[in-house]
Amino acid sequence: MRACLVDVDSTIPKSYCRICNVELNDSNWYNSSQTRGDYICIPCHKIKVKRCKAKNPEQIKLRQQTNSLHTNGRTYTVRKRPKPADDKCELCKKRICKAYHHYGEIVKGKSIIGIWVCHRCHQFAELYDCGYVEKYKSLLEEMRCQYGELPPRDPSTQITLIQTAGGFE
Repeated sequence: MRACLVDVDSTIPKSYCRICNVELNDSNWYNSSQTRGDYICIPCHKIKVKRCKAKNPEQIKLRQQTNSLHTNGRTYTVRKRPKPADDKCELCKKRICKAYHHYGEIVKGKSIIGIWVCHRCHQFAELYDCGYVEKYKSLLEEMRCQYGELPPRDPSTQITLIQTAGGFE
């Protein structure tokens, strides 16, 4: 009995970019485009996005303000406050703000109260909202009761220790 050999690659239809006609494969085709059935290679997609941003700067700015908010494993479309003109964190005023820390209930499509913060200040705000600051203060007070007055801490040493431990940017 003879086995029939079939070339597996010949049975899979080939896909081509609808703009430049290059053959599409996993290395030059975004997974999201594959899922949507959008036949466009990565370089053509980048050019398309760049042209769209240049053509519609006001729409892009509005989209950044009315953007997605990702929290607790869910995505919401909300209206955010405008970013600061200097693009700096509203807490430390040093770093570029990348996150929007929100307060209160999230209602789809409605304005949401929040602040623009850098990654470090966003971590601090999340910890503060979760009650870690009060927990830290109560532990510090317990230590003071148990050991007496604690020695003063040099802020420059504290920051250096945190940076060497890989804590902050």
